[in-house]
Amino acid sequence: MSVIAIVLTVTATILIFVVQSITQSSPPFDPFAPYADLLNKGQTLESLASRKFSCEFALLEASQKCSLIPEDGNFSKIIVTINEGVPNDISFQVNEDMLMVGDLVVVWGQPEKQKTRAILSWSEDITARAVVHHELNYLGPVQVVSFTF
Repeated sequence: MSVIAIVLTVTATILIFVVQSITQSSPPFDPFAPYADLLNKGQTLESLASRKFSCEFALLEASQKCSLIPEDGNFSKIIVTINEGVPNDISFQVNEDMLMVGDLVVVWGQPEKQKTRAILSWSEDITARAVVHHELNYLGPVQVVSFTF
């Protein structure tokens, strides 16, 4: 009986060690990694054309909005705002229940501040609108993530 207990203990210990080493060696999933070209300010305009964004130009304004509806993935729509030929922000509208506050915390760490009950900020340039009540809820779904240049 004690041999079985020792074998089970050794097996469990090895399994725990393997799982920990796998999870520690793999980087966290970054849902924005496939869009790194858009987030690189110097390449944004070229990326809009290559990704086939649809752009609208307002004649009375110097701004332009370009949008893309991805066929699959975490995002339902990506909107880039361009002012006087320079991209100044990108918003990722999140598909329902595809991205949680905890997913962003794993990638970027704790938010620097909670501007309102629904707006989280990681820097002056990154904000997320999420379902957040009185306390930070890591399981709260994220609705929109915006990057400002």
